[in-house]
Amino acid sequence: MIQLYATEAETIVDSAPEPDQTGNSGKSIHTFVISWFGKHDNADRIAKAVVPASNSVTVVYSDPGGDLSRKFFCPSIERPNDSFFSDKFRACIDSCNADIILIIHADCQCDHWHKIPAHCKRTIEQNPDIGVWAPRIDFSDWGLERTEIDKIPDSPFSIVAQTDGIVVGLTRQVVDRMRQVNLANNIYGWGIDLMYNYYTYSIGKISIVDRSLFVRHPDRTQYSTEAAFAEQCEFMKQLTPAERAQSTQLDAIVRLHDTIGEARTKDPTAAADAKRELALLKQRILRGEKCREDTHADAFLRECTFMDR
Repeated sequence: MIQLYATEAETIVDSAPEPDQTGNSGKSIHTFVISWFGKHDNADRIAKAVVPASNSVTVVYSDPGGDLSRKFFCPSIERPNDSFFSDKFRACIDSCNADIILIIHADCQCDHWHKIPAHCKRTIEQNPDIGVWAPRIDFSDWGLERTEIDKIPDSPFSIVAQTDGIVVGLTRQVVDRMRQVNLANNIYGWGIDLMYNYYTYSIGKISIVDRSLFVRHPDRTQYSTEAAFAEQCEFMKQLTPAERAQSTQLDAIVRLHDTIGEARTKDPTAAADAKRELALLKQRILRGEKCREDTHADAFLRECTFMDR
């Protein structure tokens, strides 16, 4: 299934329209910009930039001053000021009825915001095997050095084990799955990105990063990572058996990349062993093979500390 994707990659790149030519043809895309105190001006700039390539644009925001709807030129949704990503993510998916949802955090910078929705939309339109799309993002826990499974020939696309939620596009099928989860006890939203990528592979689709687009993100977090991680471990208990089974392969990609990076100079033998194991695992994933649903399900919950950020 995934091997066929490579034959279409060049077509995707060559046929992608310029952002101002996208119009409303093909799949619909609703872009949401997530904003909070101190980020609203940038949120408005981003929203204006993505309008030409989006069917709808909405700012989802929180602010200690309350209602700021008149500040944004587009429709907006106010959320409680003490809310974090989880609550705003829920507001986005509950308000979206498009074929594709694109989420952008307002603390990011990009030289080509207008290209983000255009590339996301066209890439997904050209290949139904994609469930998750993302640009390249700096200061992300899921950089390509940790997550890449394969590069699609003659294209800017990498098939990856994980993507971040900083800037991400999800298909309707993935959004429908995420609507089913309980986010009430996951304030910071850690694990949401893990789940939608696990789900994507569990239904035979893939996650990709478009290396031609680069988004800059701050290298800092303004909340307790310990609390966020504790919430993540509880949240992961909502994975279905199929998602848990798929997680064993995708998590192993990340672990093996980390092992190779750490052992490259200190333990060349261990690095070589990890490279061989990684190559075999990549082949399994690219062939569309899946773990049995009962494989390592309990071990996954016990060993989720490897995902500690």
